[in-house]
Amino acid sequence: MVEHRSVVNYVAAISTQARLGPGDRILQLASVSVDTAAEEIFTCLLTGATLVLRTGSMLDSIPGFLQKCREWRVTLLDLPTAYWHELTAGLRRESWNFLQTFARW
Repeated sequence: MVEHRSVVNYVAAISTQARLGPGDRILQLASVSVDTAAEEIFTCLLTGATLVLRTGSMLDSIPGFLQKCREWRVTLLDLPTAYWHELTAGLRRESWNFLQTFARW
């Protein structure tokens, strides 16, 4: 069980480290029924950022995922390790330049 103060401290640290603010757009990748969704939701509430809800189909392909992130002007991704590995493997296969996907990075 995670205490509320731990979540607050964690979200505050993320927000400070990433210098998040009202102009940011954070993708909610986690289902709201999963505890990690709190990171995405509360970070937006704390900083005034916009929470961008993903669609189920955007996870069907790496190019589709990146295209949606571009279209929605996502500035922060909080990806689970398994999806991060899938994303980076897909980038290698497709020869995509990940850094060009997100101008802020």
